[in-house]
Amino acid sequence: MKKGCFVKSIITLTVITAVIIYLVKNHWNDWVVTPGKKFVVNIAMNSVKDDLESLDNSPFKDSLEVDLKNYLTKKFEKTQTITDNDLAFIVDSIQSAASDSIITKEEYLNIKQILKSKSIK
Repeated sequence: MKKGCFVKSIITLTVITAVIIYLVKNHWNDWVVTPGKKFVVNIAMNSVKDDLESLDNSPFKDSLEVDLKNYLTKKFEKTQTITDNDLAFIVDSIQSAASDSIITKEEYLNIKQILKSKSIK
């Protein structure tokens, strides 16, 4: 390999490496972290939605679904993790409220209170 060709390849590799480092440092959150968070929250919500499917439609069911999505989104933004314990109390609460296959106002408010107590401030 000629000296000039070697120098050109070193300069090209240096520029390419610098561009990659710049993109990773400045755009990693936009390209990887934010879509990843949305993906994880959607997976968690799908598992909760399966439990909600067995319930009859009511305004409290819709409100509960929105509150759960907000809880999971905020939880993941603050801690970067969603554990089985985070979903277990939600599922247990829904299953106990689902004994009559409809979410009443009292059950909704109870679950909402649990979500407030579990949320990170």
